[in-house]
Formats: sequence, structure tokens, C-alpha cells
Amino acid sequence: SIVLSKEISGKHLELGNLYRSLQRFDEAANEYLKASRVDPENVQARILLAKTHGQRGQMKLAQQELEGLVREKPDHIAARVHLALLYFAIGNVVDAQIELQEAQLKDPGNRQVRMYLDMTRQATESTI
Repeated sequence: SIVLSKEISGKHLELGNLYRSLQRFDEAANEYLKASRVDPENVQARILLAKTHGQRGQMKLAQQELEGLVREKPDHIAARVHLALLYFAIGNVVDAQIELQEAQLKDPGNRQVRMYLDMTRQATESTI
């Protein structure tokens, strides 16, 4: 049932968070993956999976996870913000700005999006 799937997914998420807090990133990634498979609508599990990939130095996997998530859920602001931050972290400021501009179009009043957009603009201005 849907309720049971969400409960099981939530437990995997909790366990993943525990492993992540202990910096046991392989186990955390495994739990987040289980959470997202049990409940494919669990966007938080996929974002945390991507963040954990990043913490393990697997930036390409993190990027693939977030790009896939944004493709599937283009209106999900947090997914776009996390993808933008990943792009920014790997030096892809232009794509970071594009994702943040898309997020701003979808949620014009979002202060966090505006703050990150300003940050990326300052980064491009300082390199010119």
C-alpha cells in the first residue's frame, strides 16, 4: 500500500540520515537509494542521495541524480537549487545561474533562490 511504502521509505531516510551524521557515506547512500526505490515520490531521499554522492567525491553521480530529478520534477524548487549549488561547486557558474533563474521564475518570492543567484552573479563579476 502507499501508506506502508511511505513509512518504509521514511525509515530508510532516517537510517540514511543517521549514517550520514556518522560520516558513513556508503551506508547512507544505500539507505537513501532504498528510500527512493520504495517511494519514488520521495524527492528528499533523492536530494540526500545526491548530496551524499558529493560528500563521497562522486560529483558526476550527484549531478546525474539531480539532473534526472529536475527532468522528472521541473517545478521542484529545492531540486533545482541543489543542482545549481552542485554546478557552482564544480565551477559551472553559468548552468548554476540558469537553474536558479528557472527556480526564480517558478517562485519569484523565494529569498534563498535570490540569495544564491546574487552569489553566482558576484562570482561572475569578480572573475571578469
